Amino acid sequence: MKKAFYIIYIAFTMFMISGLTACHDSIFESIENEIALDESGIRGSMGSIVEYGEYLYITPMNKGVIYRKSASATTKGGWQSISAPKTPVAVSLDGSTLYMLAVDWEEGTGDWEGYNVPKYFEYTSTNGTDWSYTGSSYSYTSDASDVPSRYKNQCCSITVGSYTYSIPSSYSTDTITVSNGTTKDVDEGYIYAITATGNSVIVGTEQGIFSMPIQSDGSLGDKTSTVAGHDTSSTFTSDVPIVYVPEAFRNVNEGDGPIYAYNSPVGSSGTTNEGLMAYFPGSGWNRDK
Repeated sequence: MKKAFYIIYIAFTMFMISGLTACHDSIFESIENEIALDESGIRGSMGSIVEYGEYLYITPMNKGVIYRKSASATTKGGWQSISAPKTPVAVSLDGSTLYMLAVDWEEGTGDWEGYNVPKYFEYTSTNGTDWSYTGSSYSYTSDASDVPSRYKNQCCSITVGSYTYSIPSSYSTDTITVSNGTTKDVDEGYIYAITATGNSVIVGTEQGIFSMPIQSDGSLGDKTSTVAGHDTSSTFTSDVPIVYVPEAFRNVNEGDGPIYAYNSPVGSSGTTNEGLMAYFPGSGWNRDK
């Protein structure tokens, strides 16, 4: 499954599952240093984090709302819900315009005849709260090939100082390409997303979240699962489709500013740590809410 279609795949999967299974209570594991996971955090699959104006935006599936939070926040909490037409799937920034992909139901055809399948509608906003329909809609396909590319190539490169660190727009590699001509093999399955602080590059992969120090020549040092001074290996056990450091904190050292990540572990839904995770100085990794 290509990263280019990860958002749409999650959306379809979550909607199909929600119609076939009953709700249940999850049993959460503890994160490092015996800090219990906050059960009141934002749950649900998330396709993206977008920074627009003074805010961060996220779209947890099946919630029917968009959440936003001050991008300059240095403590947990503070997410505000924003009403949205239909059910938001993903948000994306294209130039100075904020785009949103939302989903509704339609009767399936072909292999999906007799089932309700999602249909996607696109909206834009110039103030982050009010939405206008663009007139564009997209029917579900197995590879979501007709969905605009702006939703398919987010979080694929990050610049720190004079160097840019890049991964493909569809997850097909475990290697980071550096603009100084070097590469870094992360060797933790496919890389989904990449972000950075002033002294490190952080990636979300099939096997968790990892950090690599930036060397004086721009190349990357050895990876570690210790991110912001905390061992994340027991919390981020597999898929991490999103990692994000707000722009205002990309010039500070790792651990001196917030880091956000969406954790989507594979395995029993009763024992996973799925949801929006965040690190803040002085509080360690936990759910954000």
